[in-house]
Amino acid sequence: MAKQLGTLAKTLKDYSGVIASTGIVAVTGAIEQLVTLASYRCPCVSLAELGPNCTDVLLTESGRCSNLLNIGYGLSFIIAPAIGLFLFGMVSNPKMWKTCTGFINKIKRFKRDWVEILKTVSQIAAKATIAPITWVAIALLDGRFLACAITPLPYDIGRPTSQYDNCEKVAIASKVYNSDDYLDKRSFSQVVGWILVSVLAIAGMIAYTVVQCVSPLTYYHAKYYKLYRAHEENEFNDEMNKKAQKDSEANVLKFMEKRRSKEIWDRISSVYDFQRDDKSLALYSYLHDWVLEEKKKEKKKEETSLAAHSEENGANLASEIV
Repeated sequence: MAKQLGTLAKTLKDYSGVIASTGIVAVTGAIEQLVTLASYRCPCVSLAELGPNCTDVLLTESGRCSNLLNIGYGLSFIIAPAIGLFLFGMVSNPKMWKTCTGFINKIKRFKRDWVEILKTVSQIAAKATIAPITWVAIALLDGRFLACAITPLPYDIGRPTSQYDNCEKVAIASKVYNSDDYLDKRSFSQVVGWILVSVLAIAGMIAYTVVQCVSPLTYYHAKYYKLYRAHEENEFNDEMNKKAQKDSEANVLKFMEKRRSKEIWDRISSVYDFQRDDKSLALYSYLHDWVLEEKKKEKKKEETSLAAHSEENGANLASEIV
């Protein structure tokens, strides 16, 4: 049993990228359904609100009769969350901030050129598009958002044979009946959704295959490279954590070894902005800066004391010779 679990864990680790992408798709789909159930309701529009120029005949002609509220409401549920998910995917990727942070002030010989930066940002953006594309695809497959946006009369209202006389009746109805035009547009949206899914799946597969083909590494070399980078990142973070804890603890103990004046307390209590010393080494806080100054003073005092002691020994030796 333990061996089987180990094999399963290894398999899951090998396909961690696929599993992560699948998880993003599943979570995005669940969020979309929750949002739809919790807050979505297409605005009701009557024939009178569309204007005197809209008749039953013109309602079937796309673009001739439309309601801006419905257009904005329907499209906002498709576009706005997709933009939000894309931006979240960008800002939550550590590579984005590893590329951008301190770029302007980097030493020139360590700066990456714009082609490399654009390549990295493109890779980040490609990964960040998984969630928004999933949202758009699911929204189109659901059909209600696009149908609401492009259907002049989304509810069965305003005609002699309609289920409702006015929008007030729609608002209090326990079961909502949509117009035939709305149902047709919903079917159209679902067709567009399936086309989008098919096209993106094929395009994604082709793009991934091309990227793998032009890779400078072979399969196992690329796998080792990925494993090495992951372990290096973990080790570096662990060592940084240990070093930061050790240095900060030493600085605090140095400060607290005896009572300090109000001037020193005020100095270390000020809001800090990152600085460097005269040797271009980083100063991480006013406490860090103060500790380094104290060490310099103690070193200088020790050197002065040693120099004075040497002079005294030299004078004593000279007197003994005389």
